Amino acid sequence: MSPKTASVHVSDILPELNASGRGEAAAPLGARVVTPPPGPPPPVAPPSPGS
Repeated sequence: MSPKTASVHVSDILPELNASGRGEAAAPLGARVVTPPPGPPPPVAPPSPGS
């Protein structure tokens, strides 16, 4: 999905949520958002052959 397509979808959903922006729409989820534990990030898997 292109950034423009995502932007259009978000813009279409915001009025349904009675929100003026992404932050306002996401605010009620604040307590439910899972944050990663502190420390180094997990290792990145190497690309698969043929990619």
